[in-house]
Amino acid sequence: MSRYVLQFGVSPSTHYRTAVELARLVPGYECTGTGRELTHRVPADAGQLPLLERLIALIAGWRSTTLEIDGMMVGRAELHRLMRLIACHRERELSGLEELYCWGLPGEGTLAVPCRLVALSFPLSAPAAYTDPALLGPLVTAHARAVMADACPAFDAEAIEAAARRHFGVEAPLNPMERRTLERLLDGLTLDLDDEPHRE
Repeated sequence: MSRYVLQFGVSPSTHYRTAVELARLVPGYECTGTGRELTHRVPADAGQLPLLERLIALIAGWRSTTLEIDGMMVGRAELHRLMRLIACHRERELSGLEELYCWGLPGEGTLAVPCRLVALSFPLSAPAAYTDPALLGPLVTAHARAVMADACPAFDAEAIEAAARRHFGVEAPLNPMERRTLERLLDGLTLDLDDEPHRE
């Protein structure tokens, strides 16, 4: 799993004090330097996504704001990817569907793997590398890192790799017990929706 760290410096923004107060609430927060060289470092921990969402909303536009992944400073595009991941997890929580949300529901059926962001990053047709048992695991890991999915509290690397193996034909499809479990989950979802009162 990658290590993500948000970093920001002193800002003339009226939100600076609030940003520092939020940053201090995150376990592992560090502050270095003095005066104008003061730097705040905040681990982007999976268990702190609601707090990080509030912090990023305040500091995303500041020139001093950066994101570090495994010790390497990255560009603004990656900060936006982290914001997209946080928004996806918030929608999952609001949906009440738990793992079914990760499979793409509600919507037009299920996705190839139980992660919306990873599924969207997969190629539409499978190049030879995706059918190679030795390469599929590292490829799935690379897709997950590219969309920062491993920073999500719901991220399940083993489930995503197993589903990718089935999707790309590297392993047998769902066994009967797995299929029945998924069908029961989907049937329960349908029953819940049918039980909703109809509004005129």
